[in-house]
Amino acid sequence: MPGSDLAIEDLESNLGLTFKDQGLLKQALVHRSYLNEHGGSPLDSYERMEFLGDAVLELIVSTELYHKLPGITEGELTKGRSFVVCRPSLARAARRLSMGKHLSLGKGELESGGQDKESILEEAFESVVAAIYLDQGYEAARGFALRALGPEIEDIGRRRGRIENPKSRLQEMVQGMGLSTPHYRLVSTEGPDHQPVFTVEVLVDERVLGLGKGSKKTDAERAAAEVALDQCEVADFPQSMAAGEPIAPAQSGGHLADTAEAFLENPDSDSTNSATSTREKPCSHSSSETGKTTRPGPNKASSEAGNGGSAASSMFSGPLTWMKRFGKSSKKS
Repeated sequence: MPGSDLAIEDLESNLGLTFKDQGLLKQALVHRSYLNEHGGSPLDSYERMEFLGDAVLELIVSTELYHKLPGITEGELTKGRSFVVCRPSLARAARRLSMGKHLSLGKGELESGGQDKESILEEAFESVVAAIYLDQGYEAARGFALRALGPEIEDIGRRRGRIENPKSRLQEMVQGMGLSTPHYRLVSTEGPDHQPVFTVEVLVDERVLGLGKGSKKTDAERAAAEVALDQCEVADFPQSMAAGEPIAPAQSGGHLADTAEAFLENPDSDSTNSATSTREKPCSHSSSETGKTTRPGPNKASSEAGNGGSAASSMFSGPLTWMKRFGKSSKKS
């Protein structure tokens, strides 16, 4: 089995755990491409563990949100879970724990940036959860998952009204103020062809409210919308917009993008990647890449949020209240 004992001990230190059977942790890091080149059965890869880890994670996060957020509906809990147990969130957590450098990958996958590929990091994270569960039981797996995903879970409690598509949320807010529909503009494309980074800005009445980055244009747009929503929450924002005052565009990387490297010292930090909420399993599991079924994610409007906006407004009543008041007063004048 690949992975030296020294490297495994280094990862155990990052995870905050010592395995009884290190073989489980080693297998949780073996990608199928490694076995294709070095020999071995597909059953020796992490794929079966990924299947189990996904189920364990769903139970852990569902239970935590159920107790942490007693005042929200079943539909909102589902969206919250999908926000946490999704590709970008799990990949961010894997990066914070430096899982990528411990992966066993085939040469081709390694050369194409597999150690930092979102889909692989997400799968590895789920597999490690399964390895902990098999080695030490549910409570140990729960403790690890809540530590590793602490920033994402805390963010749900802090931004409950943002669980649905932030682009839709931003449009609802600015139109409630009597402003024009937000539109998105590509600023730049950087990085190699196989791993591009898009920078997008969101504009309202031709004023830039936020900049976002992502590995896909849609991810960058969502990140920019998140930043713009932060701008909208500033107390004097409506007056500034009404007066035509310049608005300083903020960069993506606010609530979920502080210092990734400092995670082990400060569990409230996060990666410098934008707060994207879709994975190729679009904040759920994608059949195109893994053959798994799809579950509802935050990029898909729920019936609760679409029913007169009651679900969203009930969880985000503060900013919406003054925006609606401003919108009404501006229309009268």
